[in-house]
Amino acid sequence: MRKGIRFGWVSVAALGLALAVVGCGSKDGGASASGSSAASSTPAKSAAKPAESAKPATSSAATDPGKKVDIDAILSSADKAKKSAALKVDLSKIDDKDAPSLGGGQDTKDTPPEEKTPEPPPGKQLEWLPAGAFEIPNPGWTKTSEGDSGMLMAPDQKVFLFFQRFKDQAEGQAIMDGVKQALPLTDLQWTDPQPVKLGPDEFPTLVGSATGKGKDGKGIELVYAFIESGVDGQNLIVIGGAHEEASKESKDDAEQILLNLRKAKGGN
Repeated sequence: MRKGIRFGWVSVAALGLALAVVGCGSKDGGASASGSSAASSTPAKSAAKPAESAKPATSSAATDPGKKVDIDAILSSADKAKKSAALKVDLSKIDDKDAPSLGGGQDTKDTPPEEKTPEPPPGKQLEWLPAGAFEIPNPGWTKTSEGDSGMLMAPDQKVFLFFQRFKDQAEGQAIMDGVKQALPLTDLQWTDPQPVKLGPDEFPTLVGSATGKGKDGKGIELVYAFIESGVDGQNLIVIGGAHEEASKESKDDAEQILLNLRKAKGGN
């Protein structure tokens, strides 16, 4: 039996519930914390720094070797890209040696505040959550879990990150088909993903975005990523969602959680 993600994780069906919470702008009824984590805790500043700021991406950003890109650039590029109600997964494009870097590095005294590693609440430490071949930094967000999937929900309950393990192309496509069915959004439109090297370990990754409207009629912005770990059968899908009224702090923290994923110690 494959080892599942062991911290607060949740199913695809619960992803729909989380988006219902986010989409209604509710501060009640969010995912509850699970105390089942086997993760270690380390000081917040020990995590890797996200990517340097990048200029808005052009259509060729994903194929310029040695370049860096950031989430804002990807979203800016996506605004001009063709969008579709359908999303097809093609993992043959994931391992692009010329793909730009997304995230990675170390915090310095010159790192802008909005680009620093997410910080936990005062008096607490950044928690590293085990997720198969990965470790995920949690700055104190609510965590829930079930089997091979899991979720982090921001304190304002307007931003979330969903994680799901997958082993291959067929399973990745099946998971995304299930996600599309579970999402309580209207006018959902996806962009095709582009290859990047994610985080300090430069995981081969396909990253894209989507937009839709929640039950309150307001906008929901999604970022999704297919991440290869290099360990057979232990790849990861990440879907981040933010309500249009989400705070900048929550959105920045979600971005840095994604950009600072790292290899699990011991490579389980």
